Amino acid sequence: MNNWLLTTLNSKVNDMKDLLEIGTKYAPNLKRNPDPRAERHPYHIVKPSPKPILASFVLFLMVSHFLQFFHNWWGIGEEGLTGLRWFFTVGLSYVLFGVLMYVWFWYMHYESTYLGKYTRQVKRGLRIGVKLFITSEVMFFVGAFWAYLHGALNPSFLASGDWPPMGIYLGRWTLIPTVETAALVWSGIVLTDGYTLFLRGYRKGLIAGLAYTIMFAVYFVLLQYIELTRLLNFTIADSFFSASFYFAVGCHAMHVILGTIALIIALVRHILGHYYIDSHVGLQATIWYWHFVDIVWILLYLVFYVWGS
Repeated sequence: MNNWLLTTLNSKVNDMKDLLEIGTKYAPNLKRNPDPRAERHPYHIVKPSPKPILASFVLFLMVSHFLQFFHNWWGIGEEGLTGLRWFFTVGLSYVLFGVLMYVWFWYMHYESTYLGKYTRQVKRGLRIGVKLFITSEVMFFVGAFWAYLHGALNPSFLASGDWPPMGIYLGRWTLIPTVETAALVWSGIVLTDGYTLFLRGYRKGLIAGLAYTIMFAVYFVLLQYIELTRLLNFTIADSFFSASFYFAVGCHAMHVILGTIALIIALVRHILGHYYIDSHVGLQATIWYWHFVDIVWILLYLVFYVWGS
């Protein structure tokens, strides 16, 4: 009995050492367990975890704070929110969401790199999930374009049959919108170039590509903020044109901000050595999402600015 117990413990320790050593260097597929009672499939059976229900609660808290802030349920005057009051009304949900996402992503990295849970089949499923998510985002913007084109091709008589309505001026599309487009296009080019260098073994090339992409993204967001808050002479409540314009462009700006956060996370993870040539699903998902953001903006630029003006 003692010999069998010692043999089993030594075997488990050796297997764990192999997984840690190989996973740290190459992050390969999970080694097949010789135990006849072990699972014999390439899928990852997730254990019960409180993280999904906690994420749902934090997102509900975040949406509730947004609604309270927009409707001014706290009676905020011109002086605005103090630091402590802002934290307990709006900032608390962001802090909880950031902490939860950090813990969740760290555990996923631990499962993938050190435990070897992410087999080829699991990675294939993750890639399919990312593609389906991007497809759902495509359909979201299809609805935005549909609404805008419906109003453009069938202008309402309430707006004198004009599109854009009288009194609304978008400005020259050759100025800031063109600069914004150039910034996003260059961000996609440098990101693709950095990823190509990474696949060839140049890790610093991906660092430079991600860093320059983040710089272009921040520059785009700043230009978009200046345009939407200072340069346009209409608001979202002025007409159907302004509502559809702000909805599409504003939602794209939110996607750019989320993509920028994903790029920053990818840059930090790459600096920490989390990505390998044969194992970088998170990096691939970030790159696909950013190219999706680029393509959507090019279409927005051509339809809303060039043709719409």
